[in-house]
Amino acid sequence: MPGEQRREHAVHGQRGQPVRDQVGAAEPDDVVEREEREHHVRRLRDLQCPLDRPLNVAPRRQRPGPGEVQRQVRRRPRGQRQAGRAPEHGLGGPGVAAQGVGVRDLAQFATNIPSRVMIPPLLDEQVWRHPLITPHADERLREDICFLAGQINPILDALERLPHTGVHGDASPQNLLVPADGSAEFVAVDWSWNSPGAIGFDLGQLLVGRAHDGLLPAADLPAVHEAITDGYGSVMKHDGYAGALVLRSLWTAIPVHRLTGEADDELRAFFANRVALARYLAGLGRSLDL
Repeated sequence: MPGEQRREHAVHGQRGQPVRDQVGAAEPDDVVEREEREHHVRRLRDLQCPLDRPLNVAPRRQRPGPGEVQRQVRRRPRGQRQAGRAPEHGLGGPGVAAQGVGVRDLAQFATNIPSRVMIPPLLDEQVWRHPLITPHADERLREDICFLAGQINPILDALERLPHTGVHGDASPQNLLVPADGSAEFVAVDWSWNSPGAIGFDLGQLLVGRAHDGLLPAADLPAVHEAITDGYGSVMKHDGYAGALVLRSLWTAIPVHRLTGEADDELRAFFANRVALARYLAGLGRSLDL
């Protein structure tokens, strides 16, 4: 789908399930909350879940290491390879909008919300002169973010050429539960995406999910990244993982809305870690074969 055509599709796509931190970022709270209520009621009715029998979940370590990440990844390649389809009709497949399915796909998010809501404040010069940012960031990082902000459509084009499959949308370790009775290796909860995605789409949340929650120090990012790519094996190139990760998570790696008030040691450490996260994601973006 050409860039301009994709942008038009992004603005006028049908409404679907909101993803609050990304797709729903620019929507009024009452609209998002109403959609969430409607979605959950519809889903619970469709699934007919036995809600009186909650899932018994085994306790998890606070900071799973690379071995645990490899375990979370290792069963995905085969399933994603079998489920993947060639993107003959582009993102979402033929007739998705006509079928009434909410077209809340990556293209809709990436060509709409970042350029209007996320990127302008992130590139503001005052942010890069802020005392919480300047000790950890340099002009090269700002230049890389600016460069990648201009590569949104090329990254989408690269993802569109990959096979596509159903995706979870927020497959961070927090949403991959381990049943205590051993009935399944994992149970994925909190599904949040309702359009097909490029192979590797879900892997990014294994990296940034715990980093966003302050549970993964920036120094551990390379080891977790290596565990993800090793666990994914040689099924295909990792552009689906890295490309989707950059489009979804780079613009929010440095939460500029928290650059207010008095700084304490906790906030200084927080921004040191988040600037390092932004630097790592920008490096992955620069490595993409566009």
